[in-house]
Amino acid sequence: MKNFLRGLLAGLAVGYLTAPRSGKKTREQLSDKLNSYKGDLENARDKMVGLVDEVKSQTGLGTPGGVVGKVESKIDHYKNKAVQAKEEVKDNYNHKVENLADEAKSGIDTAEEKLKV
Repeated sequence: MKNFLRGLLAGLAVGYLTAPRSGKKTREQLSDKLNSYKGDLENARDKMVGLVDEVKSQTGLGTPGGVVGKVESKIDHYKNKAVQAKEEVKDNYNHKVENLADEAKSGIDTAEEKLKV
C-alpha cells in the first residue's frame, strides 16, 4: 500500500511539474491540494478518535473496572507472585549454601581432629 501511494504521489508530482503552467501556479495548486488533503486527514483522524472514545465509553475500556483495568490487575497479581517466588528461591538458595558451608566446616573440623591423633 505504501509503494502504491508513493507511486501515485510521484506520478502526480511529475504530471504537475511537466504541465504547461508556470512553476508558481503549479506550486500554488500543489499547495492548495496538499492543504485540502491535510484537512481531510485531520477530519478523518478526528472521526476515528471520536469513534474510539465512543467504543471505550460503551465497553468500559480504559476505566478501572473495565477490561484494561482487569488486565492491569492480573498483571500486577502475577508480577507480585513472581517477586514472591524469586524471594523464596533466593532464601532457599542462601539456606542451602549455609548448610553446605556448615557441613564443609564440620568435615574439615573432623578431619583436623583425626589428623591430630
